[in-house]
Amino acid sequence: MNSRDYFVLGSKLLGVYCLFLAVPHLGAAVATLADPPNLGDEYASIMFMSRVVFRIIPVVYLVFGFYLIRNGSVIHNLAYQVSSDEDNLLETRDKFIVFLKFLGMFLIVSYFPDVLKSISSYFTYRNAFPTLNLFEDKQYALVNFGPSIVGVVFGFYLLKSGQVFVRLAFRSDAPTTENHKSRPDKRNSA
Repeated sequence: MNSRDYFVLGSKLLGVYCLFLAVPHLGAAVATLADPPNLGDEYASIMFMSRVVFRIIPVVYLVFGFYLIRNGSVIHNLAYQVSSDEDNLLETRDKFIVFLKFLGMFLIVSYFPDVLKSISSYFTYRNAFPTLNLFEDKQYALVNFGPSIVGVVFGFYLLKSGQVFVRLAFRSDAPTTENHKSRPDKRNSA
């Protein structure tokens, strides 16, 4: 197996993980289907975005999970180009790159719902009428948005490249051919 094959296998396993993540979010989505108490049109319009996000998250997990289990070719091609025909055994560096790509997908899957929740919370608090004191909730949404968006962006970076970490982990300590040429040969100089 080459590194792309390992990545495809890991993607299928991550698809199963996404299906498991959808289960608790389905419970939250079902809870949003119940009619809220009649608190007025203003409150209903404020909470509309939150209800939509709570309903979208399990759908995204289910679609992404089934997509990864059944096909996932767009993600596989994003991580590894189609023309990569490597039939050799994986070296440590190649294994590290495969696991970085898995970590990237895991970060995307983990932080994506938080990004959606933070965005919906921002719009909810932005559109709330001034008599509601939502300062603490607004601060929580703003504090969560930064790390969540960084997690998703970082996940895409690891999925696509991650070369900074590969270079950090595998610095070339071996001398190059230029270093060999610049050193005088002790045997011939005597």
